Amino acid sequence: MTIGDVRRRFEIEGSDEVTAIDGQGSRAYVGLPAAQARLLQDLWQEGKVGLELAADIKAPSVTGVYGVFQRGERLVYPPPGEVDDGQRERSLR
Repeated sequence: MTIGDVRRRFEIEGSDEVTAIDGQGSRAYVGLPAAQARLLQDLWQEGKVGLELAADIKAPSVTGVYGVFQRGERLVYPPPGEVDDGQRERSLR
């Protein structure tokens, strides 16, 4: 998902802020306000998301983000139209 898509999905309006985030021994710059960038940084540090960096810019600039799942990790979700009761699990294998 591109950072533009993240901004639209979470209704992050207006700001042209760029925030530095640190994780996994490196630093990257993302076009998000500080509060949202901090959430992304936490997910990156925990290894739950990966970052796609711009190839044409010398500074590490984030252009996208993607989910990272470990082998055997289970994704819990309800079928369409049902409330999640925490009982259903779907394996990613």
